[in-house]
Amino acid sequence: MTKRKIILSSSIIALVCLLAFSVYKYNSAQNINQNKLINEVSNIENKSNIKENQFDLTFNIIDSETKEKIKNYLVVIPDLNNKYELTETDNIINIPQSPFSPNTGRYQKGYTFIIYSEGYLPIIENDTCIYTEGTILNAELSKSQNTNNENYIEILNPVNKKSIDDLLNYYFSESKGSNKYFITEDTLINNVVEHKNISDIKQGKWIIKVIDSDSKKEIDDSFIIITDLSEKYNVSKNGTVISLPQKPVSSDEGKYEAGYTIITGAIGYLPRIDHNILMYDNVQRNIIIELVKPNVNNAYFSEQQHKSDKNEITNLLKYYLGNSTYKVSIK
Repeated sequence: MTKRKIILSSSIIALVCLLAFSVYKYNSAQNINQNKLINEVSNIENKSNIKENQFDLTFNIIDSETKEKIKNYLVVIPDLNNKYELTETDNIINIPQSPFSPNTGRYQKGYTFIIYSEGYLPIIENDTCIYTEGTILNAELSKSQNTNNENYIEILNPVNKKSIDDLLNYYFSESKGSNKYFITEDTLINNVVEHKNISDIKQGKWIIKVIDSDSKKEIDDSFIIITDLSEKYNVSKNGTVISLPQKPVSSDEGKYEAGYTIITGAIGYLPRIDHNILMYDNVQRNIIIELVKPNVNNAYFSEQQHKSDKNEITNLLKYYLGNSTYKVSIK
């Protein structure tokens, strides 16, 4: 009996030790994750709606010259208002799927990332879509002294095809033929409204011209859809003047706001999607859009990404990097 009691007591002690070690290990892991996330604002717009898929995202950040991994760096996600301190080995974070909003005719962009390490220029990675587990974000950081006085480097990522499909499906009824959205006389344009002028807000103007990509001649009749407003405009030969509210407004600190996303089309051509076209208060801009005809590559749209407003990016970097432990000078 004594030997059984001793064995039983030893088993209980071992079990208690094992449980204690498991709790310690769990708490240690929690502490590591908490240390990695160095800044979080809990009251984030739309955060309560992010209830769906969460995915691991791995960062592979290297020096642009040596191609060696950078040991320590900072990652900022303005969409979530979060900062992460990462290393060459501790380089995985878990974030919600993006884009996550339902299809309402607005282009659903992916995440904006700021990636920075001391002695390097910050990188702005725009429109990064996270749809699957194990996604890897590769980026090369450049030394500040090796550039021409630039404050940052902006990366314009290819747009996610699903987002484009959602956008085109919302506005166009599918045409017959080998090209899914080849625009014909029978193509129906859905879910658009007439433009309404609003006089009490800041506005600018575009002078839009639509041309054939081969001949460079203006197309007689075309149209554009401002997806942010679901508004359609007919564009005539010799150009059309369009007045729109200023965008981006940059009213919220720490939030990145893109310009307009528009769809341009004409009978006999593929639709073209332009992202991040800027509109400034009391400024008139000439915009020339080239449309292409269906080709052997079986493409069903063309697209163009436009660079962000420099002042907005600078303010974004000041907001997130200006007071961090990472020394950076944003001009």
